[in-house]
Amino acid sequence: MLRAEGYRACRAWPGTGMPDITDVTAAVSLYAARFREGTTAVRVTVLVPGKLGAECCESAAWDIGEILEAEGAECSVADCEFDGKTGRFSVPVTAVFRETAPETIVMKIGAVVLGHAVNFTAQRAVSKTVTSLSDANWHLRLEEFFPAGEAEELTPAEPFTVTNGKELYQNCTLTSQKRVREANGTRQIRECVATSMIYL
Repeated sequence: MLRAEGYRACRAWPGTGMPDITDVTAAVSLYAARFREGTTAVRVTVLVPGKLGAECCESAAWDIGEILEAEGAECSVADCEFDGKTGRFSVPVTAVFRETAPETIVMKIGAVVLGHAVNFTAQRAVSKTVTSLSDANWHLRLEEFFPAGEAEELTPAEPFTVTNGKELYQNCTLTSQKRVREANGTRQIRECVATSMIYL
């Protein structure tokens, strides 16, 4: 992929002498493989000679991350470092590839489909007043991220239901709502209590 985009890319630690780094070079190695989850993580170490500067290294790492993202990877870019012994800047890019696409879960509040849900958790526990787990209320946490300019779905009147594709939580009421304004959108976290849950 990287060579097709014009980058000098090679396998990291090839068992031969270190090549002369005169321009942007990407050293690729296996970072981690999780067989049960069906994911493979690749580490791409972006190297540039010191004379090109840290900005060149960071820009190349960003570009490489976008190339790998376009091929289906989930990428993260770490900070730039300088090696005084070799006189090179380096930035590691981690790319995680999935063998199969993750299951798509349709989240709903009432009949409203939540198109921007990113995380959902549900838990219940016994207490001094509720000694049986089957009698305990469910505490739900729903996180959404709305990119800038995207419309937000309206919350139906209480009590409402929450569906995560396989489970239906009933008689839900909101207990808290948090909104965080970020550089490229708004993150919303809503917490609520449900009296019961049934499997669909």
